[in-house]
Amino acid sequence: IIVVTYNSAKFIKETLDSIYNQTWSDLELIITDDCSEDRTIDICENWLLENSKRFVNTRLLTVAQNTGASANCNRGLSIAEGEWIKYCSGDDSLLPDCIKDNMDYISLNPEIKALFSYCRMYQENFTEDRFIGLNPGSYPTHIINNKITANEQFKLLLVSNRIPFTPSFFIHSYTRRNFAKIDDRHPLSDDYQLFLSLTRNNIKLHFMDRETMKYRIHNESTSKQ
Repeated sequence: IIVVTYNSAKFIKETLDSIYNQTWSDLELIITDDCSEDRTIDICENWLLENSKRFVNTRLLTVAQNTGASANCNRGLSIAEGEWIKYCSGDDSLLPDCIKDNMDYISLNPEIKALFSYCRMYQENFTEDRFIGLNPGSYPTHIINNKITANEQFKLLLVSNRIPFTPSFFIHSYTRRNFAKIDDRHPLSDDYQLFLSLTRNNIKLHFMDRETMKYRIHNESTSKQ
């Protein structure tokens, strides 16, 4: 699990606790921070001191200057040792069976190398009174559709990046390294680059009909900037 942080002090402990509480036991945890100006790094350091024994391996990466989301994601990937990669923003949360559900589904469908699922959307806080709905409210979308080919997905992505399941993305690490390149020079287009590269290389984007993530909508999110 690669946690990507930037000024995430308000939410990061909740994110890390959700990872600690995964029902899948063998986990590597990498936190990669993009020069946060708040207490994100201090909170992460203290949390790792208390909880690192739960994981197979833990790492906290920091940099001297902000480089953008694309470079931050690539840094985490560069040291990841696991066979599968789950990215998680420092303001989102994993449902307890997130990793288990993904791994179980892949074990039944071994051809899958890139997998999406439902996200539960919340406004600001992960309390039921702030629950908005699933992202999106109905499946399938025209791109993440198990009935079409990778080439068809690629052509649709050339028109627009309309993938609402992005926070749920789960990917095979060899596939990510070799067939899904992200250019650091485009700091806020990492998701779009990733999906174009995969489908261009005939890696189909699959969907699992399960809820695996909690996605937080708030004014401090990088996607709002």
